[in-house]
Amino acid sequence: MTWARTILVLDLPSILTILMKEKLDPIKDLFPYDAFRPSQDRFIKECHESLDKPRHVVISAPNGFGKTVSTLCAAIPVALENDLKIVYCCRTHTQNSRVIMELNKIFQKLDKEGKDIKSLYHLGGVSLRSRTDMCFMDQVLKANLNPSDASIVCGQLRADNRCKFFRNMKWALGKDDLHLPVSTNSSFDAGDIKDYCSMKNYCPYFYSRELQKKVLVIVANYNWVFDPDIQERFLDVINVPLEEILLIIDEAHNLPPLAERIYSRKLGDYTISAATRELGEYFHRDSDKDELKSFLRLIQDLFDEYEDRIGNQDEMDLDGRKIIQDLQHGLNQDLGILFHHLDETGKEIQKEKLASGKRNPRSFCRAVAKFWREWYLYTLDKASYYHCFSLNRDSATLRHNFEAVCLDPGLTGIQHVMERVFASVSLSGTIIPNVYSTQCRINQPVTIELPSPFKENHVKAFILDGVSTAFKDRDESM
Repeated sequence: MTWARTILVLDLPSILTILMKEKLDPIKDLFPYDAFRPSQDRFIKECHESLDKPRHVVISAPNGFGKTVSTLCAAIPVALENDLKIVYCCRTHTQNSRVIMELNKIFQKLDKEGKDIKSLYHLGGVSLRSRTDMCFMDQVLKANLNPSDASIVCGQLRADNRCKFFRNMKWALGKDDLHLPVSTNSSFDAGDIKDYCSMKNYCPYFYSRELQKKVLVIVANYNWVFDPDIQERFLDVINVPLEEILLIIDEAHNLPPLAERIYSRKLGDYTISAATRELGEYFHRDSDKDELKSFLRLIQDLFDEYEDRIGNQDEMDLDGRKIIQDLQHGLNQDLGILFHHLDETGKEIQKEKLASGKRNPRSFCRAVAKFWREWYLYTLDKASYYHCFSLNRDSATLRHNFEAVCLDPGLTGIQHVMERVFASVSLSGTIIPNVYSTQCRINQPVTIELPSPFKENHVKAFILDGVSTAFKDRDESM
């Protein structure tokens, strides 16, 4: 993309002051296409009216209906009138790009029709990706890090003043001279941001964080809202509480199973073995780590005990509280303090690994501490969790795990988000609205079910016996 110019970023209140001179109609002013598909205008009208009340809206409409642009047209006027941020959650980067494309069409229409929106280029959207997707430094780019480890490496590079891209960002921010790229588009995909930052020698990740504060629509995956740790950091960056967010969930049928994975916890025997080796390697002579070594030995003993008990079963039920009581009895000390000590020790190990030039600073001690702290604090005595000891047969070597499995993601976390946001829209072509609402614990939603815009004789379905995309069924040609 060729950038036409750069201009200074204005804050959102300034934009709202300009736009509120003329209230936007979701159909007349925003819909960017010449004609509606069947029922599309009804979709926009009913969705807009429900959001304006405000209510939660659950919509079932088939693929090809035009759900993305319709929802944006319905949501944007409500967000402007109530000084809200729109967070549009998607499952894939391709879907993120689709939202950005539709936003650009909407704002191009407004500009073409001469609305009083000379600053509207600041009003578009930004598509977010993880630090590992948005970093130019080889230490992150080429190390295949998980998000937590990438954050550690990034933080150390910044602390040591070894990231020139972040230095340039910091210098521009200090001079109040950080510019926003403007082309013929008003909204920016992650690729657009990386291209611009490459030209300016800025850090794409931290540059996108600055854009989050300025734009009306943020496009991201579900984790930014529904993972408690990520959500906390995200809201802190944009300085907006959940109560001031209008939430849109695309392909919403993915939310319950994804939330199950977010809220479930698993610890494997390999992690315990690796944590024990790690502690011995970095602190083999430190007597103040003896209690941690005892704790890891006790966990290993628990694994050995339950491996004998489970035999050849796939899993066995556990009393989650009894496991904690066994740990307390074996250690005779405050587990909260011990978990904190193990986590802090893991941080020391990560720093040592980075200082010695290791690309991957992962600490298995931190992983163990996180698992047991969350088992202890968040999963005990809750009907929404099932505790078990499991046998994983998928790998070449049999692996055993302690698990806290989330059975009710709606009660565990989705409900908490839905009860706090200003309003929401859940979209899918494959959900049954009432079933989805019950799963997610959405109270008294407005449900809209829309017919396919395609004629029945234009659809031909095939069932191919024996075709599978399961990993175990794939060969090299796939």
